[in-house]
Amino acid sequence: MDVPRTLDEILETAVQVNATAVTLEPEPGGLEVAFFHGSSGIGLLVTDPAHQDAILSELTTRARLGTRASRNVQFTICSAVYKVSVSSREHFGETAFDVRFSPDAVAQRRSRLKKRP
Repeated sequence: MDVPRTLDEILETAVQVNATAVTLEPEPGGLEVAFFHGSSGIGLLVTDPAHQDAILSELTTRARLGTRASRNVQFTICSAVYKVSVSSREHFGETAFDVRFSPDAVAQRRSRLKKRP
């Protein structure tokens, strides 16, 4: 598994490994990214500081967190629309993020209806 450099690459990897949640936690060696499905998970470390900052900045911007600790939004990942819940939490003095997602059934139905002749 290649180390992702962008938020989109992280979310695409999550879909590819059938994850239902991703955590992003700043660690002394870099940004720890863990992909979970149920109680099983796999992780990797983003060590480039520029990529770490870009990933976290894009996540907070796209999720429109602002001063809120959590928000539900829609993201398009691998050409499919997902309902995404993004929440932030304190992790050893740093802000960590939990991202949970599932295919958005309402958006999928709308998309199928638009394609019908």
